[in-house]
Amino acid sequence: MKTICIINPVAGQGKALKVWSTIQEKVFSLGFKVDTVYTKYTGHATTLASHAVQQGYELVLAVGGDGTMHEVVNGLAYTDTTFGVIPAGTGNDFGRSLMLPKDPVE
Repeated sequence: MKTICIINPVAGQGKALKVWSTIQEKVFSLGFKVDTVYTKYTGHATTLASHAVQQGYELVLAVGGDGTMHEVVNGLAYTDTTFGVIPAGTGNDFGRSLMLPKDPVE
């Protein structure tokens, strides 16, 4: 499955980078070949997600906070691309509302 991970390096005051470094080995061990891109400004995750769809990615993982999730969802709107969530922000309301585990490896 062609997969890309959109990471917001400033989410959670750098927590997203730490979370990704913790889980990337687990992701690779599950057989995923994952390309990674990093957001650089507000709204960039939407653009990156939209481009991922155009490039044929089947799974887009978002690593960041609620704002990152919001932007990626907007970039994937009205597509069949699968959205993966790895909460790594300060509040993580989105992840809590989905009752995702607090441990990103889980």
